[in-house]
Amino acid sequence: MLSATSVAFGFRPRRIYSLLHRGLLVGRHVREAATVWPVRRGTFDPFESKDKPMWYVVRSMRGAVLEVRVLPPGTHLKRTFIQAMLDYIDAGWEIAEFKSRTGVFFAQRGGDRHQVDISPTDQGPNRGRALDRPRQPPASSGR
Repeated sequence: MLSATSVAFGFRPRRIYSLLHRGLLVGRHVREAATVWPVRRGTFDPFESKDKPMWYVVRSMRGAVLEVRVLPPGTHLKRTFIQAMLDYIDAGWEIAEFKSRTGVFFAQRGGDRHQVDISPTDQGPNRGRALDRPRQPPASSGR
């Protein structure tokens, strides 16, 4: 059954409820809700095949580099990453966190915690190839 008001203004009961629910029939002015777009993830894939070398890096939680391996161009990075996780599990470590968007996992055993990642930059002692050049001895002061 339709009320006289709804007939006079041409509203259907569902429409009246919607307007009442939004506060438009009782004098309150409710600001329209903004359109919310779903969050779109980026297209970055840290395990995408690269034509440049990548590095497998293991760090302690204090930032000390424990292991660095160069992964030659064309290496299957997902396979390498998953194999590293399996190797840690087989060695008795527990995978504490896993972040596939950044190519990092954290493993812990006892009081030790390691961060393992696939990095596009050299993290080893030869970072930046500064050590590839012969080192010049410091100039003597000539006194």
